[in-house]
Amino acid sequence: MIPREQTQLVSLALLIIGLVSMFGPSPSPLYGVGIIAFSCWVLAMSESCLHSHVQLQMSSALEDLRKKQQAEIQDLLYFLRDSQITAQPFDSMDGAKRLCSKIGYPAMLVTAHHQIIVANDYMHKLLGWNAGELNGTAAYVINDPIVMSTIGEIMSRPENISRKSMITKYVYKDTQGKKVYGQLDVHAIEPEGVLEGFFAVFHPEDRCMISSEEIRRLTSN
Repeated sequence: MIPREQTQLVSLALLIIGLVSMFGPSPSPLYGVGIIAFSCWVLAMSESCLHSHVQLQMSSALEDLRKKQQAEIQDLLYFLRDSQITAQPFDSMDGAKRLCSKIGYPAMLVTAHHQIIVANDYMHKLLGWNAGELNGTAAYVINDPIVMSTIGEIMSRPENISRKSMITKYVYKDTQGKKVYGQLDVHAIEPEGVLEGFFAVFHPEDRCMISSEEIRRLTSN
């Protein structure tokens, strides 16, 4: 694009030539009129091109600004959602999954129909499974059927039906059929009041720093 200053100089030069042609020794003043008209056209076209160029730059700048604002809004929404998930992990399945992967104990997520959604590495190692093998498996595979049905019967009683959390002594079975005893903590995952599953944390007895028997012995005096 020709600089504006150069276009103005060319237009001014043509204007002077046109005036000289009109009032000087020229065969016809129409030559001068034509040159002056061409001078005005050059100036008009220059301003039009400049206006289009400025408009294009403004449109491009506005589009960049819109994209930047959109990205900032997306980042803000992600931050707010991430903060909400972190602050209230039991209000969404995503929050419970994140907690399951971060917690330092054997833990897993189970559907309301007793299918394992995801189990963390500690749970896999405790029960002798390879990483990820329990995910999508029916929970009865690692449970003692009598204990599992007994807990289910107890929790279905009227006084327990509305409870969101439960703590109980429990037992799981590893891949060799060996029973692993400990304490089970369970919390319901109910986003917007709809039960989607349970978050379960298991504390094996042999991993406790002090056993229940030792606590009783220490406090028996």
